[in-house]
Amino acid sequence: MKLLNESRLRHKPRAQTALSVETFEMVMDRLEKEAHRLGQHIVSTGVPAVSAPVVSDDDAVCAICCDDECTNVNAILFCDSCNLAVHQDCYGVPYVPEGQWLCRRCQAGIADDVACCMCPIRGGAVKRTNDGRWAHVVCALWIPEVGFGSIELLEPVTKLHRIPPARRRLTCAVCNKNQAGACIQCMHKNCYKAFHITCAQRVSLWFCIIKRFAQNKLYFNLCCSFEKFHMYLTENIYRIFVV
Repeated sequence: MKLLNESRLRHKPRAQTALSVETFEMVMDRLEKEAHRLGQHIVSTGVPAVSAPVVSDDDAVCAICCDDECTNVNAILFCDSCNLAVHQDCYGVPYVPEGQWLCRRCQAGIADDVACCMCPIRGGAVKRTNDGRWAHVVCALWIPEVGFGSIELLEPVTKLHRIPPARRRLTCAVCNKNQAGACIQCMHKNCYKAFHITCAQRVSLWFCIIKRFAQNKLYFNLCCSFEKFHMYLTENIYRIFVV
């Protein structure tokens, strides 16, 4: 780490802060996950097997948190119909069911991908809303005005009427669409870029969950670049969990 910081100072004399071990580990973890995701993309696009790794169930990534780690109490489940992969905790499945397990869309007997009422991306890990529509679980988690009828089961998605019109008018910096759901903005105070949650996932932006101990609350935020994310880390004293 000392050699790395010395090299940074030689190449970037204006660098004000040294790279910490925690930040370095976070970046390496992110790179490993991006390499895994790239391998999956290569497989899905039809590259010959000799040029791409074979992805097994053990290498599956949760469709909600985009992480592949699991434990005995938080396993990754696969829908027996559409093969959707989700963590128990992420999708609201307290107990691993015996026999067949189906996601909510397949349980409803819907063959085609359904539209999310909070973003333009179809399909994925969705749950019913309390007014009969569908919504991505990840969209419901990250849009601050939205909630769930049951915190344990993460359904139905509620409080959609609380999303302000201004949030719906924001233009996503990835898909360039507005009035197509709801966006959240970059967490950096001088950045006004906005993103649909699922669009941000597709381009691998920096997601984080911030716990403010004084208020005992969790805040879900994203940052449009590592430089701004690192700047936020150095300017704040909150405990930050990187997703």
